[in-house]
Amino acid sequence: MKKITSFLFITLLLFLLNACKGNSSATTSGTGSGSSSSVSCADIESRITTFLNSTTTADNLPFTYLVERLSDGKQFSYSKSGSTPTTSYESASTSKWVSGIIILRAIENGNLASTDKPQTYLGS
Repeated sequence: MKKITSFLFITLLLFLLNACKGNSSATTSGTGSGSSSSVSCADIESRITTFLNSTTTADNLPFTYLVERLSDGKQFSYSKSGSTPTTSYESASTSKWVSGIIILRAIENGNLASTDKPQTYLGS
């Protein structure tokens, strides 16, 4: 359960970080009578860093967490145990969802159609 909670926490913070534009703040809507609050990008980055500082991995494995905001290319990165954003790792089965995202983006941009066959691009 802790892994799911951690994932949801990071996901929520990343959505808020993406909502920030430059040094401005993200506004989040609360429940109830139309309440909302404003959180600065620096505060969100600080919360992510604090959370990641408190995480541990099996055998203190190195990792890097890198997020780039599409709107302006601003990056947030966090590295632990000697890892850097340029450190290479074996990705195992993560290539499946990465490939899926690339294909869906190509469809969205009109470079592919969902009915296209791989043989069209790879040959027989």
